Amino acid sequence: MELAAQARSAWFVLSANVLDFYNSYKFKEIIFTLKTISAILSLLFLVGIIFIIIKTMGMGRVVKKLKKNQKRWLKIEKKLNSGQEANYKLAILEADALYDEYLKILGYEKEKGLSNIDDIKMAKGVRKKIVDDNQYVLTREEAEKSVYAYKKGLGELGVL
Repeated sequence: MELAAQARSAWFVLSANVLDFYNSYKFKEIIFTLKTISAILSLLFLVGIIFIIIKTMGMGRVVKKLKKNQKRWLKIEKKLNSGQEANYKLAILEADALYDEYLKILGYEKEKGLSNIDDIKMAKGVRKKIVDDNQYVLTREEAEKSVYAYKKGLGELGVL
């Protein structure tokens, strides 16, 4: 009986101490700190989720742009393989337009780092002859060399 009374007394003391702790300033301070940490972490996770969504959407646009560029390039190659001089000229003009379009977007300084800059300059010279002289005779070999110079440059720029 005495043991039961001691146990009951110990239980009351323990429950009183727990209740005192729950009602104490220290407990409220701990809860406030946990709430603050929780709010900060929630905000960080929310920012992270928004960032990932934005990046994922941006990657979708990049993939669409790459597919569009590949389609444009296939049309250029189709003209190059047509066997007609007029289409060779169009292929060079379109390849040059695509190249210049992305050079403007990426910055002209990127061109300096290309491994085939001399070939691109040669291709630009051919394009200039096509535009300036409507009697200019363009061979298939010259057209292929020019178009593939642009292709290599666009590949190094990450466009194709």
